[in-house]
Amino acid sequence: MLNMQLTVYQRYERGERELPLWAAIKLADYYRVTLDYLVGRAEMQ
Repeated sequence: MLNMQLTVYQRYERGERELPLWAAIKLADYYRVTLDYLVGRAEMQ
């Protein structure tokens, strides 16, 4: 879905790299949540 290698995504998950904004937006859209929820700043409604 993000068109990236698994190893790159794993680095984001481990906190070794920062997730780019475009990828965060795609993930939020995919899971149908807000960016605030994705980063832990808001409760899911």
